[in-house]
Amino acid sequence: MAASYVDSGSIEAHRLQQYGKAIIEEAYPLLLLLDESADSESLPLSWIEDVATEFTALLALVDNAWISAKDEYVKYIMAGIA
Repeated sequence: MAASYVDSGSIEAHRLQQYGKAIIEEAYPLLLLLDESADSESLPLSWIEDVATEFTALLALVDNAWISAKDEYVKYIMAGIA
């Protein structure tokens, strides 16, 4: 399966998609857990909120880069067809 991404030229878009998925499926649940246990663990809520804000900003950057990579790939494919 990995070879198909390399052959298609869309490996960057695939990696970006994986990064975004990791933020959503791994980072956010951890932050939620930290938020729920902040009092018992003596964690400052402001720190958790700051980290969540940074991950959200990172996700937006990854999404924008992913869209750009997909657009470039489509242009590449369309140029090959034309």
